[in-house]
Amino acid sequence: NALYTPTYANKDAIISLFRDFEKPGYHVIGNHDCDMCSKDEVLRYYGVDYGPYYSFDMGGFHFVVLDPNHYRKDGKIISYCNGNYFDAEGDLPYLPDEQLQWLQEDLANTPYPSVLFSHERLTEDHCAIRNADALRKILLDAPHGVVLALNGHEHMDNVWKVDNTW
Repeated sequence: NALYTPTYANKDAIISLFRDFEKPGYHVIGNHDCDMCSKDEVLRYYGVDYGPYYSFDMGGFHFVVLDPNHYRKDGKIISYCNGNYFDAEGDLPYLPDEQLQWLQEDLANTPYPSVLFSHERLTEDHCAIRNADALRKILLDAPHGVVLALNGHEHMDNVWKVDNTW
């Protein structure tokens, strides 16, 4: 994870280089960022103030970053924090209703086609967002479309087309 995992790399120097880079940089929180700390601690370490999910416009596109690093257990939504998801039973990863509602409003109010980023993918299989069906409905209803969704997490390269989104 970004804060405490032993490594030979100087994490503070790497983050400093990232912050000093001349081009804009944006972060997508992944599950292992929350292995030994909270999301707030991760964001502070990265030096960002826009939260774990957000959007911005650039070059005629609308970019959306989601945070599916939550799990649902017994009707409760729990944010990943200090490795709490390792032994979690229930739906994980999971997008909270509040974030889905925000996304629906966000996509409805942009004049541009959108590109979506999330750590976990939006299909409905192993390691994917568990409530991806609700997410995909929002993407299908986006007035200007979601042309591309990029994710990490799986340590392999793949390309799928899900509904109208690559």
